[in-house]
Amino acid sequence: MVSFTSDQWIILALVFFLGILMGAFLLAGSGRKWKTRYRDEVRERELLADRHEERERHWGEREKEWRERDALRGAAIRDRDRDGVPDRRDPVVDRDRDGVDDRDEGAVTTRIDRDRDGIDDRAEPSRRAGFVDKMLGRDTDNDGIDDRRE
Repeated sequence: MVSFTSDQWIILALVFFLGILMGAFLLAGSGRKWKTRYRDEVRERELLADRHEERERHWGEREKEWRERDALRGAAIRDRDRDGVPDRRDPVVDRDRDGVDDRDEGAVTTRIDRDRDGIDDRAEPSRRAGFVDKMLGRDTDNDGIDDRRE
């Protein structure tokens, strides 16, 4: 244990009281300052929160309007002739190039007339390219018709 002399104890007590006095003088009057700064910050945060809620409400309403407008625009695009039946935008979707709209595969097929001669191309089996013709390169454009006979 460390033992102090009476002079050392007096010096420690004076330093302690001097620190308390300096702190009191330095912080005197600033009690109001921190309270006002705190209250100002609380007010600013409340204003920011109110502005944020107002913006959220505004953009929420705008998004609802946009969604409704998009839905109406989509419905108008799907039904251009306004007969109540959704119209198809693309005239034919034929990825497998068999002449039948892929959306109607399995449904009643329409007439296929690629060469526009008035005769259904399916009724002319002599002009159709088969598997062997495709393998031998006779159907170069891959449209299902032997290119030598076009």
